[in-house]
Amino acid sequence: MKKIIKMKIPFRKLAGKILPAIGLLLICSCEHIQIYSLNIPPSHIVKTEEKNLPPPPPPVQEKNVVETPAEPEPAITPPSPPEEEKAEEERKPFFGPDIPENKKISYEVKEDDTLASIAEKFKTTAEAIQMFNGMDENDLRLTPGQNIRIYKGNWKIKISKKEHKLHLCDGNEIYKTYGICTGENGRTPVGTFEISSKMKNPTWLCKGRLYPFGHKENKLGTRWMSLKPTEVTNFKFTGYGIHGTWRPECIGKSWSNGCVRMKNEDIQELFAIIPHKTEVIIEE
Repeated sequence: MKKIIKMKIPFRKLAGKILPAIGLLLICSCEHIQIYSLNIPPSHIVKTEEKNLPPPPPPVQEKNVVETPAEPEPAITPPSPPEEEKAEEERKPFFGPDIPENKKISYEVKEDDTLASIAEKFKTTAEAIQMFNGMDENDLRLTPGQNIRIYKGNWKIKISKKEHKLHLCDGNEIYKTYGICTGENGRTPVGTFEISSKMKNPTWLCKGRLYPFGHKENKLGTRWMSLKPTEVTNFKFTGYGIHGTWRPECIGKSWSNGCVRMKNEDIQELFAIIPHKTEVIIEE
């Protein structure tokens, strides 16, 4: 009778010695293990994707991080807006057809001009130039000798906490009015400020936690504009600004922790028009 010898070989040694000898590659995924021959041409290997997995959150960009006081939410379910407010009207162009000639500047593009450099020269924004000239927002091309129009605006923002209104003024005239949400219990500071920074798709930093843009707990909406006081204020002024909201039902109410909230579509328009250091006056 032949004697049978049993040997116990550790899996690591087996994988380290036998698999290279037979030319196989062990590929592991989260759900399965497959072995492919090293002789298979790469063109014949199909890479499959996991299904039903949510997309990864957008990467956190430090320059887009905004830290604000924690935003309280109402303890009760807010009432539904009236039916007439639910119907979304077609948004009118910001620059209408009846602009006075004295508000228009004609400019001939020079060799090294960019939208950003022209905007800085005339104290406006590249987006405002695009809007005024009917240009696509993704088209940044300029041609030397090209004539463009620039709106000669003297922008200023006035905010009424009592009325829950933000007035965009051109000089002393109100150009457009937006509904807003202000701080509960008078938490929105009163005084004179300026827009110190502007951010698209901001990440929210609250109590040491980061909420990337698109996260369900990120309350900043699609745009953020920081407020910097230009006069003495008795507020401990940290993290106040004007931003969007994913809860348009808050407009016309005092729900925030001090920031001024706007509908996303409204702040996107305002964001595109006003340059840095625009004056902001907040009144009771």
